[in-house]
Amino acid sequence: CPDLLAGKNGRVLAVECKSGKGPRKYVTKQQVGELKSFASGFGASAWIGIRFNGLEWLFLRPSELVESGKNHYVVDIKLAREKGLSFSALIA
Repeated sequence: CPDLLAGKNGRVLAVECKSGKGPRKYVTKQQVGELKSFASGFGASAWIGIRFNGLEWLFLRPSELVESGKNHYVVDIKLAREKGLSFSALIA
């Protein structure tokens, strides 16, 4: 299940959230798979919410994540800034 499920005016978002210290955030492939499956069942769009200390939340599509080994995806600050949407852009 996602950490956040929100909807308005027929649009539904399912978001898996990752935050904390450090220059990278890791998401397991299992978490992404479950998020995508859950979102599909609810007619929602799947997103990964990333927050690095001192920065705003940024939101990426699962397809924008970078593989890191057999079982994980990784997002670093550079990728989040290049590909991520701000909250206001996400809900626009």
